[in-house]
Amino acid sequence: MSKNFSVKIMMPVFISMLLLINTGAASWPGKPKVQYKDFMLHSLSGETVTLAQFKGNNPVLLVFFATWCPPCKREVPQLKEMQNKYADRGLKILAIDIDEPNDIVREFVKEKGINYTVLLDEGAQVAEMYDVSGIPTNILFDRDGNVRHAGHALPSNIEDVL
Repeated sequence: MSKNFSVKIMMPVFISMLLLINTGAASWPGKPKVQYKDFMLHSLSGETVTLAQFKGNNPVLLVFFATWCPPCKREVPQLKEMQNKYADRGLKILAIDIDEPNDIVREFVKEKGINYTVLLDEGAQVAEMYDVSGIPTNILFDRDGNVRHAGHALPSNIEDVL
Protein backbone atom coordinates (compact mmCIF):
# COMPACT_ATOMS: atom_id res chain seq x y z
CA MET A 1 0.00 0.00 0.00
CA SER A 2 1.44 3.40 -0.98
CA LYS A 3 2.12 6.10 1.59
CA ASN A 4 -0.23 8.53 -0.22
CA PHE A 5 -3.08 6.01 -0.09
CA SER A 6 -2.51 5.40 3.63
CA VAL A 7 -2.43 9.12 4.39
CA LYS A 8 -5.60 9.80 2.37
CA ILE A 9 -7.49 6.99 4.09
CA MET A 10 -6.13 7.34 7.60
CA MET A 11 -5.98 11.16 7.87
CA PRO A 12 -9.80 11.66 8.01
CA VAL A 13 -10.15 8.77 10.47
CA PHE A 14 -7.37 10.14 12.68
CA ILE A 15 -8.72 13.68 12.55
CA SER A 16 -12.24 12.50 13.36
CA MET A 17 -10.98 10.61 16.40
CA LEU A 18 -9.11 13.67 17.60
CA LEU A 19 -12.20 15.82 17.14
CA LEU A 20 -14.10 13.53 19.48
CA ILE A 21 -11.60 14.14 22.26
CA ASN A 22 -10.84 17.77 21.40
CA THR A 23 -11.37 19.96 24.44
CA GLY A 24 -11.10 23.24 22.55
CA ALA A 25 -7.91 24.12 24.40
CA ALA A 26 -6.18 27.22 23.06
CA SER A 27 -2.77 25.57 22.92
CA TRP A 28 -1.13 22.17 22.60
CA PRO A 29 0.45 21.26 25.94
CA GLY A 30 3.30 18.82 25.56
CA LYS A 31 3.62 19.32 21.80
CA PRO A 32 6.79 20.65 20.22
CA LYS A 33 6.73 24.38 19.65
CA VAL A 34 5.14 25.33 16.34
CA GLN A 35 7.54 27.23 14.11
CA TYR A 36 7.22 29.41 11.03
CA LYS A 37 7.66 27.30 7.90
CA ASP A 38 7.14 28.78 4.47
CA PHE A 39 4.94 27.01 1.95
CA MET A 40 3.47 27.57 -1.48
CA LEU A 41 -0.18 26.72 -2.18
CA HIS A 42 -2.82 27.72 -4.71
CA SER A 43 -6.00 29.61 -3.99
CA LEU A 44 -9.33 28.59 -5.49
CA SER A 45 -8.72 31.10 -8.27
CA GLY A 46 -5.35 29.50 -9.06
CA GLU A 47 -3.24 32.28 -7.51
CA THR A 48 0.03 31.11 -5.96
CA VAL A 49 0.33 32.13 -2.30
CA THR A 50 3.33 31.75 -0.02
CA LEU A 51 3.54 32.47 3.69
CA ALA A 52 6.79 34.36 3.08
CA GLN A 53 5.04 37.01 0.97
CA PHE A 54 3.43 38.37 4.16
CA LYS A 55 6.46 38.17 6.49
CA GLY A 56 7.59 41.61 7.57
CA ASN A 57 4.29 43.20 6.51
CA ASN A 58 1.27 41.37 7.88
CA PRO A 59 0.22 39.20 10.79
CA VAL A 60 -1.19 35.95 9.41
CA LEU A 61 -3.77 33.57 10.82
CA LEU A 62 -3.46 30.09 9.32
CA VAL A 63 -6.64 28.05 9.67
CA PHE A 64 -6.37 24.36 8.77
CA PHE A 65 -9.84 22.98 8.03
CA ALA A 66 -12.02 20.63 6.01
CA THR A 67 -15.51 21.21 4.66
CA TRP A 68 -16.91 18.13 6.47
CA CYS A 69 -15.66 19.22 9.91
CA PRO A 70 -18.45 20.56 12.22
CA PRO A 71 -16.12 22.68 14.44
CA CYS A 72 -14.54 24.13 11.28
CA LYS A 73 -17.97 25.14 10.02
CA ARG A 74 -18.74 26.80 13.36
CA GLU A 75 -15.59 28.95 13.05
CA VAL A 76 -16.56 30.43 9.67
CA PRO A 77 -18.79 33.27 11.01
CA GLN A 78 -16.07 34.30 13.48
CA LEU A 79 -13.42 34.23 10.75
CA LYS A 80 -15.61 36.34 8.46
CA GLU A 81 -16.06 38.82 11.30
CA MET A 82 -12.28 38.91 11.91
CA GLN A 83 -11.73 39.53 8.20
CA ASN A 84 -14.18 42.45 8.26
CA LYS A 85 -12.79 43.90 11.48
CA TYR A 86 -9.02 43.48 11.02
CA ALA A 87 -8.25 43.39 7.29
CA ASP A 88 -7.65 47.14 7.20
CA ARG A 89 -5.15 46.69 10.05
CA GLY A 90 -3.19 44.16 8.01
CA LEU A 91 -4.42 40.76 9.24
CA LYS A 92 -4.30 38.09 6.54
CA ILE A 93 -6.44 35.01 7.09
CA LEU A 94 -5.27 32.00 5.10
CA ALA A 95 -7.69 29.09 5.44
CA ILE A 96 -5.98 25.90 4.30
CA ASP A 97 -8.31 23.15 3.17
CA ILE A 98 -6.72 19.76 3.77
CA ASP A 99 -6.81 17.50 0.72
CA GLU A 100 -10.31 17.99 -0.68
CA PRO A 101 -11.31 18.46 -4.32
CA ASN A 102 -11.43 22.02 -5.63
CA ASP A 103 -15.13 21.83 -6.56
CA ILE A 104 -16.19 20.76 -3.06
CA VAL A 105 -14.17 23.56 -1.45
CA ARG A 106 -15.44 26.10 -4.00
CA GLU A 107 -19.08 25.18 -3.20
CA PHE A 108 -18.40 25.42 0.56
CA VAL A 109 -16.85 28.89 0.15
CA LYS A 110 -19.82 30.06 -1.93
CA GLU A 111 -22.41 28.55 0.43
CA LYS A 112 -20.79 30.09 3.52
CA GLY A 113 -20.02 33.46 1.90
CA ILE A 114 -16.36 33.21 2.90
CA ASN A 115 -14.55 36.53 2.45
CA TYR A 116 -10.99 35.47 3.31
CA THR A 117 -8.36 33.58 1.30
CA VAL A 118 -8.87 29.83 0.96
CA LEU A 119 -5.92 27.69 -0.13
CA LEU A 120 -5.87 24.07 -1.31
CA ASP A 121 -3.44 21.70 0.44
CA GLU A 122 -3.52 18.85 -2.04
CA GLY A 123 -1.91 15.77 -0.52
CA ALA A 124 -1.99 17.41 2.95
CA GLN A 125 1.69 18.33 2.64
CA VAL A 126 1.44 21.65 4.49
CA ALA A 127 -0.77 20.13 7.19
CA GLU A 128 1.87 17.45 7.66
CA MET A 129 4.66 20.04 7.68
CA TYR A 130 2.85 21.88 10.52
CA ASP A 131 2.10 18.62 12.34
CA VAL A 132 -1.64 19.29 12.31
CA SER A 133 -3.15 16.80 14.74
CA GLY A 134 -6.80 17.84 14.60
CA ILE A 135 -8.98 20.41 12.95
CA PRO A 136 -9.62 23.19 13.06
CA THR A 137 -6.05 24.15 13.83
CA ASN A 138 -5.31 27.86 14.11
CA ILE A 139 -1.81 29.35 14.06
CA LEU A 140 -1.31 33.09 14.43
CA PHE A 141 1.97 34.63 13.29
CA ASP A 142 2.96 38.21 14.02
CA ARG A 143 4.49 40.39 11.29
CA ASP A 144 7.94 38.94 11.97
CA GLY A 145 6.81 35.31 11.66
CA ASN A 146 6.78 34.59 15.39
CA VAL A 147 4.06 32.20 16.54
CA ARG A 148 1.72 34.06 18.88
CA HIS A 149 -0.97 31.36 19.12
CA ALA A 150 -1.32 27.71 18.12
CA GLY A 151 -4.29 25.55 18.97
CA HIS A 152 -7.72 24.33 18.06
CA ALA A 153 -9.55 27.43 19.28
CA LEU A 154 -9.35 30.79 17.57
CA PRO A 155 -6.78 33.16 19.09
CA SER A 156 -7.99 35.69 21.65
CA ASN A 157 -4.87 37.87 21.29
CA ILE A 158 -5.31 39.28 17.77
CA GLU A 159 -5.51 42.86 19.07
CA ASP A 160 -2.10 42.40 20.75
CA VAL A 161 -0.56 41.09 17.53
CA LEU A 162 -1.98 43.92 15.41
